[in-house]
Amino acid sequence: MSTMQKIKFMTKYNKDYRYHIKFHSIWNLGIDINQCIDATMHLLFQGINKTLIEYTFNVLGQYQHSKQFKDSVNGLLKQIKSLNCCFCRVEPFFEKKVTVGWIAEHHIGMARIFSSIFNKLEDIFFQDDTSIKTVLFDLKCCIHAWNCLISRIMARYTYPKHELDVLIKIFLNLFRLLEENSGVKPNQEFLWISRGNMLSLLNLPQQIDIFGNIRYYWEGSRERFIQCVKPFLQNIRDSESYLKLQLDKIQRSNLLTHFLDDLNIDTRRKKYDRYRNIKIYPSKSKLLESIQNNEALLLLRVLNGRSFSLTCLYYHTDTRKISYTSNPM
Repeated sequence: MSTMQKIKFMTKYNKDYRYHIKFHSIWNLGIDINQCIDATMHLLFQGINKTLIEYTFNVLGQYQHSKQFKDSVNGLLKQIKSLNCCFCRVEPFFEKKVTVGWIAEHHIGMARIFSSIFNKLEDIFFQDDTSIKTVLFDLKCCIHAWNCLISRIMARYTYPKHELDVLIKIFLNLFRLLEENSGVKPNQEFLWISRGNMLSLLNLPQQIDIFGNIRYYWEGSRERFIQCVKPFLQNIRDSESYLKLQLDKIQRSNLLTHFLDDLNIDTRRKKYDRYRNIKIYPSKSKLLESIQNNEALLLLRVLNGRSFSLTCLYYHTDTRKISYTSNPM
């Protein structure tokens, strides 16, 4: 009797469950493992980007500089937030959990300006100690490597597979060196190997080769249903009677919404765009004042062949027509 025949025999006739071989039902779905791709939002932004920010603050906390760093950059982050820029939505760092309440779009915005924001580390570190110089250098290299990787992964066109593979390995190696030299080990483990997101980066080049640019991945819209549930679950009570009551309210609310839709009654408030691609300044004097005060600016990058110019838009004081000035810096 062959091995497979013995397995089938034991599974069919032996009543002792310890000898039964049970396979998970997912094995019979006919889904290839290549179809289980890494989701961009959770892997890159709410995953590694968040981890990198938190680890940076752990390193700063080791040298008692985390609060000083927050104070030095939060002003700039609030200025960028006030621009309501749709492609760079950011939030300031919070007191304890620095990224609490951040959504994926906030992490995307931070990834765009990561290098600029964390360049301020040099302003607060005392570089007399050689060990601090080493940690600061490793931290800067790691952040710049992450910035280079994200800029290529999220580009409109796809970079060569081998280039992405090299950049991923450079980032992982630099993060490993940072952890070894800084001595900061949350839960006594190295994050680059204990966090699944880190090593999952190695799958991306092949995944992009099969499924295309991850910039255009779509994770579906069913998660949006949580917006219908949230208003009814405002506390952490989990008794059966409480959950039954809230489910009943959710059902009533959904039915009422469907009835109003059938009657073509629009009860939704008029929506306004909170975010924009460009800012038109009130006047040229206000624009120059913002430049003199070293405030964050929202500029246009105008290509002219192989060169480009930076352009700001503003309302002309007399005619209220839109004017522009090139290279305002």
